[in-house]
Amino acid sequence: MEGKNFLVYQLYAIYGTLLTQKQRDTIEDYFGLDLSLGEIAEMKGVSRQAVKCTLDLTEKQLFSYEDNLQIYKKIEQIRNLNENDCKQLKQRVLSILEDR
Repeated sequence: MEGKNFLVYQLYAIYGTLLTQKQRDTIEDYFGLDLSLGEIAEMKGVSRQAVKCTLDLTEKQLFSYEDNLQIYKKIEQIRNLNENDCKQLKQRVLSILEDR
């Protein structure tokens, strides 16, 4: 998984509980199970376009959550602390932020 897809899946890991069950299922099928739009559509008995629309809307929603809350950005800033920073503090803060 690369680039935007990786970021979408990371945002899903953070904000997934804010999505509908349909959105969560579609994201997990597409990104987690690496199913194609056609495979998901066939499995759910909907059109390929319906799956694409759900993915597009869900991505837009995830990016909106991140724009407003910036949790992913904060986690990445902590992960990128340099070696001179206190490693114990870094691990403690990460564990607090990632505790869901």
